[in-house]
Amino acid sequence: MRLLLPLLFLTPALCAGHSSLPPPGPSEYETILTDDSLSVYAGISTTYRSDTALPDEGVWQIPGVLMGGGAHGVDQRFALDDASAHLRWLSREGVRVLVDVGSHHGDSLAIEQAAIGYRFSGSWQPEVTMGRLKGAFSEENRSHSFSRSFSETNPVYSAFYGGHFVDEGLRLEALPVNGVILGVETWRGAAFPATSGEKGGAHDIYVRWQGGNQNLSLGAGAWAMKASARDRADDRNDSGHSHGGVDTETQDLRFDGDQDSAGLTLQLTRHFASGFDWSLSGEMVAVEVDGIVRDTTRAAELTGDYQAFWVRTGLEWQRQSLSLQYARITPDNHLAGPAAEALAIKAGLMAKDSDPDWLGISYQYKLVDNLGLRLEWTRNRLADERSDYLGLGLYWSRFL
Repeated sequence: MRLLLPLLFLTPALCAGHSSLPPPGPSEYETILTDDSLSVYAGISTTYRSDTALPDEGVWQIPGVLMGGGAHGVDQRFALDDASAHLRWLSREGVRVLVDVGSHHGDSLAIEQAAIGYRFSGSWQPEVTMGRLKGAFSEENRSHSFSRSFSETNPVYSAFYGGHFVDEGLRLEALPVNGVILGVETWRGAAFPATSGEKGGAHDIYVRWQGGNQNLSLGAGAWAMKASARDRADDRNDSGHSHGGVDTETQDLRFDGDQDSAGLTLQLTRHFASGFDWSLSGEMVAVEVDGIVRDTTRAAELTGDYQAFWVRTGLEWQRQSLSLQYARITPDNHLAGPAAEALAIKAGLMAKDSDPDWLGISYQYKLVDNLGLRLEWTRNRLADERSDYLGLGLYWSRFL
């Protein structure tokens, strides 16, 4: 697998006391639980946008990429980006329980995570968790609109992981040395880009390192994932997650094959004596797709090689922060067979003249503790037509 490229990544600074950004999200505060502790964390993000990135008809599509799951484009006017509550409990004996309930983009409430884990004592402190989980291979997969700089879902994860990857499975993590987390996950395959059942399922492995001092935080990570699908449809056509309509012409499309992907992350946060915090974050992802695209009467062999990255930088001072994010996806598809061209058009695999990309600027102002105002400008060139729009929103999150 020709995956894993160099990259630059960093998470937004989260400085106690004066930060204009929300407090740490659920995936971050899991690491600060003490024995026999119960924590509840909740957050909401809502945004008004001046224009839409949705097509007039059919589902939202990034040209050149087979999509599915909860991938969506943003709509005009008011929208509930994210609303969720997160419960964590850790006993003295090492038993761990996590339950997350939430709604994304105005969908009905759903259980995002519900799992039981056990942390062993001794060297490496291995921990096993089983149930419904968000994939931990990348921290970006577990982020929420109320705990990041931008209200929209990362375009790279919309393209290849249905917005975010959530499935039933098992996770094993260990701490081989100080500051290093090593993890392995195996999944049922009930979430895009995989399917469950015979010849389906997904697996991933990851490693992360975090270090630094009082003024400088550094981190790096690498991950790889294999997802297998059989008779996979774009479930946005029948699950109510299309956020733009149903495409009846593509309802009979199916994919049989594998999606192999890998990524590299780096992170850096710098605190200056003047009170400014500067952050830089990003991730580079390589994806290979190999399989069969078919409808009720035709089939074609698909080989896809995709390169994608996102990078985010931000400057924060007292109650204010200013962030810039850019994402780009480079698709390269090869279809073979008598029906190759017709199926490529039908499945949205014909690439644009230029690579799909997304550029955004976000200004955040902390009104009071845990409540912030967010103003965004976005140039969205992910779909066939470019969309430029402004966003004005509120976000709130806190421990309860």
